[in-house]
Amino acid sequence: MSKQKAIRMMVFLCVVVFAAIALFACSPADDNQTQVTPTPTISPTPTPLFRDPVISDPEAKAEPLLPTFLGIREKVWDLAREIPIEQARTSEGKTTGWFRFLWQEDAIYVLVHVSDDTPDTSAEDVHAKDAVFVYINEDGRKNLRYTVGDAFYAVDRDGVGYLGRGGTEEGYYAITFPDETGEGYYAEFRIPLLSITGRYDREIGFDVCITNALDGELIHAIQWADVSGYTENTMTGVGTVRFD
Repeated sequence: MSKQKAIRMMVFLCVVVFAAIALFACSPADDNQTQVTPTPTISPTPTPLFRDPVISDPEAKAEPLLPTFLGIREKVWDLAREIPIEQARTSEGKTTGWFRFLWQEDAIYVLVHVSDDTPDTSAEDVHAKDAVFVYINEDGRKNLRYTVGDAFYAVDRDGVGYLGRGGTEEGYYAITFPDETGEGYYAEFRIPLLSITGRYDREIGFDVCITNALDGELIHAIQWADVSGYTENTMTGVGTVRFD
């Protein structure tokens, strides 16, 4: 091969090699490219709340002396004194009743017995039904206007509960059930304490009213302390109970 041909061959090979290098360098490296994806949004999981474990040792378990709202008059109510409800708030009638009172740190319990052999809950307004109303004035000051801790609650003879001014649904229970004679009924309440803690010798303002209806109209009402008819607006006339 002549020297001139050898030089041409070398030049051609160099051109081919450089072209191959350039082509490789410009080609995309698809197999090695990293795919970038958005970071997923992570919703924080709330930390669960746990109660203290319940002591299951039957030797250490205390039986609570509190009503269980089973629709019967329980023996625990024999621990409380029976207080008659005798004052008429409206015209005279045959309705009679009494209440018993228990308490714990965060609530009071009230059992009311009503003697009334003419059941009637036909009216829409609870005030014109057979019903029981409980009023509580927690600070015992018998305030002119309702303040924190002043409330009233009601339940009609069918067991439908009502929240009055200042009342709260949380922790409030009310049921009714027939008495032993079949001519009257019991109303049982658990009313939460909202501004005080129950303790011995504490005194609070308190009252109970029983309404008796006939043919959808109120015919008789009796109340333990305040017979003014304004207990749902002012606590000035309620009575006093002491936590013994």
